[in-house]
Amino acid sequence: MHRVVSSNLTDPAVYRYQIDAAKALGVAQTAKADSHLNLVVLIDFSHAYSESTHRGLNFREQLRAMPPVTGHLHVHGSFGRPQGFHRTYLPQEDAALGIGDLHMPLGWGDIEWDDIFSELVFLPGTVRIMEIGPRYRNEQPDCLARVKNLIALNNRAERGVKVRPYAAKAPTGKRGGAEPR
Repeated sequence: MHRVVSSNLTDPAVYRYQIDAAKALGVAQTAKADSHLNLVVLIDFSHAYSESTHRGLNFREQLRAMPPVTGHLHVHGSFGRPQGFHRTYLPQEDAALGIGDLHMPLGWGDIEWDDIFSELVFLPGTVRIMEIGPRYRNEQPDCLARVKNLIALNNRAERGVKVRPYAAKAPTGKRGGAEPR
């Protein structure tokens, strides 16, 4: 089956929507109104979090509007602090301050992944893409395990089963690819 995916259109310098209708609720309402089986919405959790912070919206409330029409997910860690809030000189400063679309490993930001995937039910066949930046390549195996757990949480939520949150492994003491390039 082929799907058309509608996403948030952002200005990379600030990670702000360029059209007001791209707010989560607007995108969801547009997709519902079209009601075509092959039109689905993409949730990029970091973009949605940053935009919610920028606009003073409740991130979780915005997410709750999306699942009935969501067929594509981008998952990666973030603190929801838009790039435009503070200008830094070096990219490493952004990472240190948690600013921007950092594409960090899951659990390195403050997105409550277990709660989100335990609560929300997405369309069958939803594609989940782990968007972890290359500087974190050594963390990718742990992130993949975490994503698989989130899929299991989401599958249980779909069936109405109570779920146990992810229990992260103890840190190994090496962060591998986390050093600046």
